[in-house]
Order: sequence, then structure tokens, then C-alpha cells
Amino acid sequence: MSLSQVSPDSVTRGQFESRAVAVKRLLPECFTFADREVSLLRESDEHANVVRYFCTEQDKQFRYIALELCAATVQDYVENRFNAAGMISPTEILRQATAGLQHLHSLDIGNFKLSYLSLALCCSH
Repeated sequence: MSLSQVSPDSVTRGQFESRAVAVKRLLPECFTFADREVSLLRESDEHANVVRYFCTEQDKQFRYIALELCAATVQDYVENRFNAAGMISPTEILRQATAGLQHLHSLDIGNFKLSYLSLALCCSH
């Protein structure tokens, strides 16, 4: 996995096995949270409407989580910072988000923060 210079607890583009990914970099005080997040991702990432988990790596300072690289957030879409012309409608975003939530709830995964900031638009499915 390769990672460009970013601030702690942030997400940036990276590479994993020749694939573009989002790399989440976490400080040691967040490792317990990261372990829980990775566990939930492993359990739920087979659904088309849940972000894919690829791997976790760690060095002396940080833990890195490689995730599916998404095109934008729903916030980007709503604020017209992402040109989705012809790609997806608001109704389809809602349908896919609901399907992803239904899958998470079917696995008894339900205690998470959900907002337009945490909903991602992925073009790889």
C-alpha cells in the first residue's frame, strides 16, 4: 500500500495491489475504533451497497485501512461538486443507501453515524 503525505486521521488516495483505493490513516488512540471498524467492514462488505474493505497495515505511528475508492460523497452530489449527469438519480441514491442499510441491519450492525457526509457514491459496481 502506498500513501501520500496527509494529516493524521484523514483519508487520501493510495494504491493496493495495482488498484486505486482510499487510505484511511489513524492515530494509535484510534486503534480500538479502527479494529472495530475493520471487523464490521469484513462482515458486511460483500453487499454491493457497502464500501469494500481491502486490507490494514500498521507502522510505528499509524494504522492504515485500504477501502474502496469512491467518486464522491452525497454531500458533493447535493452541493453540485460532483457531476453525476446521467450516472445516478436522487431516487437511485436513496434506493441504494436503503439497501445498504438493510444489509447492515440484517447483520445486527446498527450503531453508526449516518449522514450525507458518510454516504459515498461509488462507480465501480
